[in-house]
Amino acid sequence: MAASGGPTLNGDVATIRVGGVPEHFNAPFHVAHSRGLYRQNHIDFHWQDFAGGTGAMTKALSERTIDVAILLSEGIVADIAKGSSNRIVGTYVRSPLTWGIHTSAKNTNIQSASDLKGLVYGVSRMGSGSHLMAYVDARSRGWDPSHDLQLKVVGSLDGAREAMDKGEIQAFMWEKYTTKWLCDSGEWKRVGECVTPWPCFLVAAHKDVIATHGVAIRKLLEVTRLVCHEIETQKSSWVDYFSDNYKNTKEDAAAWLAGVHWSCEPVVTDTTVTDCVNALASLDLIASPTPSVADVVTCLPGEANEDHLHAMYWYRKRQIMADIEAALATKPEGGGLDPSEEETLTHYHYWGNDAVNTACEKLGLKSQTGSGRPCRILDAGSGLGGVCRYWVHSLQPAHCSVVGVEIQQELHNLADDLTKRARLTDRVTHICGDLCTVTKDECGGLFDGAYSFLVFLHVADRHALFKNIRSLLKPGAILYAEDYYQREPFTAEDEEILTNYVACKNLPTLTQYKEHLEASGFESVHFEDVTGRFREFVNQRAAAFNAKYDEKAAKHGQHVAASFRRFYEGVAKVWNGGRVGGVRVTAVAGAVASASSRRRDLLARLNRPRPALMRGGSYGQGLKGFVKPTDTPAYNGVGAGGMAGGGGADDDFDDDEEGRLCDCMQCIRGGPHYY
Repeated sequence: MAASGGPTLNGDVATIRVGGVPEHFNAPFHVAHSRGLYRQNHIDFHWQDFAGGTGAMTKALSERTIDVAILLSEGIVADIAKGSSNRIVGTYVRSPLTWGIHTSAKNTNIQSASDLKGLVYGVSRMGSGSHLMAYVDARSRGWDPSHDLQLKVVGSLDGAREAMDKGEIQAFMWEKYTTKWLCDSGEWKRVGECVTPWPCFLVAAHKDVIATHGVAIRKLLEVTRLVCHEIETQKSSWVDYFSDNYKNTKEDAAAWLAGVHWSCEPVVTDTTVTDCVNALASLDLIASPTPSVADVVTCLPGEANEDHLHAMYWYRKRQIMADIEAALATKPEGGGLDPSEEETLTHYHYWGNDAVNTACEKLGLKSQTGSGRPCRILDAGSGLGGVCRYWVHSLQPAHCSVVGVEIQQELHNLADDLTKRARLTDRVTHICGDLCTVTKDECGGLFDGAYSFLVFLHVADRHALFKNIRSLLKPGAILYAEDYYQREPFTAEDEEILTNYVACKNLPTLTQYKEHLEASGFESVHFEDVTGRFREFVNQRAAAFNAKYDEKAAKHGQHVAASFRRFYEGVAKVWNGGRVGGVRVTAVAGAVASASSRRRDLLARLNRPRPALMRGGSYGQGLKGFVKPTDTPAYNGVGAGGMAGGGGADDDFDDDEEGRLCDCMQCIRGGPHYY
């Protein structure tokens, strides 16, 4: 273990000493450590159990004998309010804690928590969670803690057992599943419960440690979060682990897992802090003036404005996870979501299923039914996999399979689980990998086509990105993407919003975009400007959020709501400035497009806007067409023989021919066939 002065650095390795209670909540740290994940990420991890709970950990943080603590929300807030130099840096478990109110099974005169009025409560130490929650529960029952509550420090759960057996205390509050084995054995009995109205476990560190090792603490949480997410998405497979290691029956372990939800994120909502502060102040456990959120929470250092971006990501992910859990709860056990209804849950791009319909049309798959040739499609940056599932389930080109590549492990894990639940694993495969480096062998072979929605804008090295995607495609395969581009030189404010709010740097012009693609082995590059539709979307989104701002602020806190309002309004502002554009991109892998004028013209026909088939003529409506953009003409990157502006394809094809020439990839490569 490192010296007591604080965390140490050994070359690129940071030594981080973490403290927590010896309970099931902290299992992800032990699992990550046993798998070597910390060492792989240059962290020399040391864990210390604190049977004395939160009070013992706040003392250890202040004395610098540990660097990071996983402790109760109310305990760390009280510690900081009383003047310590510790600070909250994240949320570990977002679900509330259920405290069991226990007494000795021998106390036959005590049958409910109401019978404990005026008796002695054991607490692990003053200022601990067991102390604070005894006050919270007493007040909730209308008691006056100064007269109706007696306290005795017992040090730990073992100390509470000894004091209870000797009759020195008559009550002890502790997490109900941690103590359930004592009730099952007949030593104790639970006579009541008390649920905290805030997330139960936060992450804290001394402010000096945050200053020197904040980046390493952020990495610690990131690595641990992978295990947390694995457990969250595969709870049934973890029941035996928690039963075997934490003295619970399988039934109790399953019940506990069903109610616990980890975050392990470097973000804390305003309401978590303010609710704790208000409760503590009402109990006279902290003095006025009470601390503000800024007094209690410190952001971990990271990349430029990463905390703002991470806050929004965490907020959105938390909402999505809650919505997904609620949706899955309505299904039969093990059942999945309907892919046709996932767009509000798992699609991260603009205009939902309409945009996916357009991509399928552009790749020429709409005309192919079950009789078509088998084809494999790449989803480049697949997120939660909603588009993959919608593609094979609702668009139903029965011969088509999709492989989604996603760089974020958490999103990949949840995507894989949702696809299994939807019973689509025979046609959808998920790979956790980097689009700039993933290989065809990792993907199971080459692809017949690829699509991507608002992913490329986040990748700085476009050449590496497009070169690798080209290596994954068969010659003649089509790449379709929806993306941002630079229409005019950006202002300093544009750059700030795009970099710090959107995580988007170095957007290319269309000329540069075309050069990147061609230098990477693509031909017949075509751009269709959809700036007006993207601008419409971001303005509608900002207006919709502002209309519900008070509701969002009440639910998630002013800090989070204000952060999102800045984001939505900032993005709308940069789009309204007219210097950012939206584009649909199509390009062909290799030199196939120049092999014959017929196939080149087919590409022009494929990229040419066509009338909508469904009533109303709005963007993306109809499985066979979409309206011509009204904001700017299409830009066609095809050479001198191409169909600039997207017109002219009909010159080669007579509508009176028997049958109609198909826009599928088979026609583009070697065509034509008819349907």
